[in-house]
Amino acid sequence: MSKLTLSIEKLSDAHKNEFNQLKQKSRLSERLDIIESLEKHFPKCFNLKKPIPLKLGIEADVMKNLPEGFHVSRKKLQRAIKYYVSNITYRTILVKEAFRYDLEGNTIGTIDLNHKAEASRWLAEIRAMRKETLAAR
Repeated sequence: MSKLTLSIEKLSDAHKNEFNQLKQKSRLSERLDIIESLEKHFPKCFNLKKPIPLKLGIEADVMKNLPEGFHVSRKKLQRAIKYYVSNITYRTILVKEAFRYDLEGNTIGTIDLNHKAEASRWLAEIRAMRKETLAAR
C-alpha cells in the first residue's frame, strides 16, 4: 500500500487558505477541549467564563496533578493555557485583581505591576482595533 502525501505547495492559493483555516479550527477545537477538561478537573482554578489570574508556571502543576485517564502533552497544554490567558475576559480580570491563584483556588502571590500594565496595553489595542473596524463599516 502506498501512502498518500499532500504537499501544500502544490495547492492553489484558495485551497492553501482553506487548508490553513481548517488547521486553525482543528487547533482551536483541540485547545478548547483541553480547557474544558481543565475546568472539569480543576474547577477552582479554570473557568473560561469567569477566569481568575493563574499562578505563573501553572502548567507544571497541572502536569504533576493530571487525573488518571487525562493525557495531554506539555506542548499542547502550554498552547491551551496560552489561549486561555490571551482572551479579553482573562486580561480584564488580570488588570482588576490583586492576586494569582493555584490549582486549588488559593492565593499564591500578587500580580506584578508590569503584567497588569501589559494586559492593560493589550486591552487598549484591542479596543482601538474594534473602533477602527466599526468605523470602517
